[in-house]
Amino acid sequence: MELTKNCTGCMACLNKCPNNAIDVVYNEAGFYIPRINEEKCTNCGLCNLVCPQNKTAKTKEEPKVCYSIMANDEIRKNSASGGLFAVIAEEYLKNGGYVCGAAFTDDFRQVNHIIIDKKQDLIKLQNSKYVQSNIGGVFSEIKKLLDNNKEVLFGGTPCQVAGLDSFLGKNYDNLLTLDLVCHGIPSEDIILEEGDIINVDVSTILNGYYSDSSRMFCIGDVGEEKARLVRVAKECVEKGLEQVKAWGFLGDMSQAVHEHAVKNGYSVVREIGGHGVGLEFHEDPWVGYIGAAGTGMVMAPGLMFTIEPMVNMGTDEIFVDERDGWTIYTEDDMPSAQWEIMVLVTENGPEVIAW
Repeated sequence: MELTKNCTGCMACLNKCPNNAIDVVYNEAGFYIPRINEEKCTNCGLCNLVCPQNKTAKTKEEPKVCYSIMANDEIRKNSASGGLFAVIAEEYLKNGGYVCGAAFTDDFRQVNHIIIDKKQDLIKLQNSKYVQSNIGGVFSEIKKLLDNNKEVLFGGTPCQVAGLDSFLGKNYDNLLTLDLVCHGIPSEDIILEEGDIINVDVSTILNGYYSDSSRMFCIGDVGEEKARLVRVAKECVEKGLEQVKAWGFLGDMSQAVHEHAVKNGYSVVREIGGHGVGLEFHEDPWVGYIGAAGTGMVMAPGLMFTIEPMVNMGTDEIFVDERDGWTIYTEDDMPSAQWEIMVLVTENGPEVIAW
């Protein structure tokens, strides 16, 4: 028996169950969820009580101070962004603490949360995994460490942090949690089929510098409507690229992209745009596609950013899947296409760094 349709897979219930009556299984979409073994269950109700989805979210104070962090080049080479997690983790390990985070298994087929106490193991927890991590029984292990006055750093997605907080049931001064925004949640059980169109987004890191680009692929015969959408989405990027000129405006590019999409009967998502890229995946500026020519940031030589409009066959409205807090769908369930290029502004015109 599954516990709740809104389950995020945080596994607080598995760690709380006194009878080991909860197993980790795959649901129909291929994601980890807890399932009650009714032969072992005594109906104590602790699983429902500990579930963060059954609790009213606490209102938190607005942050009083915000920081932008960038570690040294050596740390960033093995990190997905500025390297903040690794910097904090090193301090915990140096001072005899413990660090819990997501790590691939040796065959790279699964990601589990593990606890480490040695600096040489930190590399296992660095960088993005892009798949759901199996929490397993680490919450129980963390509680034992905390009760023994050990310092613990826990890194995970917001739902995993919420699960740990709910399982512990009280604040610990010797626990620090870091929420990491999840960026895509693939499943090995979701199989591509004839007629699908997909976007493959690839990024590389070389000597601390980042690239970002994506392409659309058609699986078999997708039909003329989808094929045209994919083609026009690519043309939108090309139209935008034509307007990338030294000392021009980002709005020049934005208007060219938007006009071409609308002229062909499509819409462009407003909330999702491109970004600067270089020493991190996502840097300023944010690049939208509804701006007007002659407005926005000046494209000075040396500026590097992505052009990646999300072009929809129907409305530009989108929504985020409540089950994982990340996956985006079009409001009308119509197809969407997106190409991404990485562009460097030079005095002699644009240079495409990654396509």
